[in-house]
Amino acid sequence: MRTVQFPPARTYLASFVLAFLACLAWLVLLSFDLFGWLGLSWLAQFALGVFVPLSAAMAILYRTVLFREMHWPRRLFNLFGVAFALSVCAGALLFGFTLLLFGVHPA
Repeated sequence: MRTVQFPPARTYLASFVLAFLACLAWLVLLSFDLFGWLGLSWLAQFALGVFVPLSAAMAILYRTVLFREMHWPRRLFNLFGVAFALSVCAGALLFGFTLLLFGVHPA
């Protein structure tokens, strides 16, 4: 049986947008009380809330040629930093959008 290997993404922009949207979608799900129906402690909720978007963004960015010339541990560390930055930016965008819609009303 032959396995199909997809070529790595050649552009960074499409991968950044996809990783950003994955982080944003996860944060939107969390803002709609995704963990409300689960009987998890707040520590488990925090761990899942941080781990899922970071691992999704790292998996998306790993397919690019980003930091490909580095050794494996250093490349994963750099991809983790980029994924964390994308997650923080998605959180800031969601927070700003929420403030514009519901919090800030100019007189």
